[in-house]
Amino acid sequence: NNRTMQNAYPPGSIFKLILSMIALEHNIIDDSWKINCNGVYDFHDTKFHCWKKGGHGSVNLSQSIQKSCNIFFYNLMQKIDLDFWYTEVTKFGFGQLTGIDLPSENKGLIPNKKYMNMTYKDRGGWSKGHLLNLSIGQGETLTTPLQIINFINIIANEGYCYKPHLNKLNKKE
Repeated sequence: NNRTMQNAYPPGSIFKLILSMIALEHNIIDDSWKINCNGVYDFHDTKFHCWKKGGHGSVNLSQSIQKSCNIFFYNLMQKIDLDFWYTEVTKFGFGQLTGIDLPSENKGLIPNKKYMNMTYKDRGGWSKGHLLNLSIGQGETLTTPLQIINFINIIANEGYCYKPHLNKLNKKE
C-alpha cells in the first residue's frame, strides 16, 4: 500500500490557504477584512472552536494564516457557496488523479452539494454548517499526500503544476 498516493486523509489547515486564494482571487474579501476570534464560533445550536482556546483576538487574512485561526476561516467560508468552493478547489487538482505513472492512485474526495445531499439525505441534505468543517480541511474532504505536495508545488511555481513522474535510473556497470 503506497500511502502517498493510495490513501486519502483530511488535509487539515493547508486548505485554509486554498480558501484564502479563492477569497482574494474573487474579491470576496481583502486583507483588511477582520474577524474577532474569541475561540468559539456559534452556529445555530452548535459551537465550533478555534484550536486556541482563548482565541486570537482581532485578525485579518494574513494574521489568520500565520496563526491558523479557525474562527476567521469559519466566517470566511460562510461567504462562499459550496459548489463554487468545489469548483475552485478542483482547479488545484484535488478530487482528481495527478496522473503519476504508478498504478492504483486514489483521487480523494472533494464534496459538492450533490454528494452532500446524497450522503445526508436522511438528515435533510447539506447545510451551511457543513461548510465550517470544509473550511479548515476537515469534514468529508479527503486528499492524498501526493495531491498536497502538488498543491505546495503550485504555490512554489506561481501557479504552474508539473505532472508527478517516477524517475527510475538504470545503472549500467
